[in-house]
Amino acid sequence: MLDALFKPAVSAAASSPVETLASQLAEQEQAVAKWQSTYDDLALEAVDGGRGWAAADEAHESLAKATQARDRTLRMLDAAERRQANDEEAAVRAARNTQWATAATIAKRRAKKAEQLMASLATFAADYHALAADTRELAAAIPAGIASHLRDSMLGNSLADLVRVELSRAGLAGGPPLMGLNPQPLADHYRDSAQAVNHARAEAAETFTTTLAAA
Repeated sequence: MLDALFKPAVSAAASSPVETLASQLAEQEQAVAKWQSTYDDLALEAVDGGRGWAAADEAHESLAKATQARDRTLRMLDAAERRQANDEEAAVRAARNTQWATAATIAKRRAKKAEQLMASLATFAADYHALAADTRELAAAIPAGIASHLRDSMLGNSLADLVRVELSRAGLAGGPPLMGLNPQPLADHYRDSAQAVNHARAEAAETFTTTLAAA
């Protein structure tokens, strides 16, 4: 009878136990308040002699049941909130552990790459000095009396300038801005210089033969 009148409505499923219990608790709080009000009214009527105590006693029993249900839900909500807080803390801790593990892996990987870079730089420096030495030896090997334009074509541009261009091409600092240009690669430049040696030799031989004939 009266229980059916004040039976809490079934709440929609919430997305978490805490939300579900909080919604259920709110409904039970309303039920307790309604039963309390109903009991008070019926008790006053009974005291005034307007009706017997049977209805008031039934309301009081329902109030006690509603209060017990509310208190039970409150305890369950408290436990659910503690568990949710623990779960959230564990999730945060797990996420941070994952981040630390990732950071450690990246740091080790970076250190390994730094070792590889240092080895590459050592090889680069050795190759650079070898190229510079070859350029000096080439300059000394070119016979005297060769026209300056031929000598320049054989020696090529400054090694340092050519290397700086390659740094820019590779996207590294230390080189000039290319401004959308695509300068000849270092290897191609020296390959052309090697061909220039053969060209200069042929031209020098022709000049030498002509000079001898004129003599």
